[in-house]
Amino acid sequence: MLDHLAMPCAAAVYKGTKERSVPYHWFEVGSYMVFYVVIDDVVEVRRFLYGARDLTRMLP
Repeated sequence: MLDHLAMPCAAAVYKGTKERSVPYHWFEVGSYMVFYVVIDDVVEVRRFLYGARDLTRMLP
């Protein structure tokens, strides 16, 4: 299990079609997916989605 608090940038990077200034990292929690960014020493959750959703429509 990845320790997101100790190493927030170690999670997988979401490869969407939109150019972003900071990469979106993501991980699963049960049937949900958490998408977040790391800016300096702050972890900001940007999306919390049910895993069965169509991500191509949700996250460009």
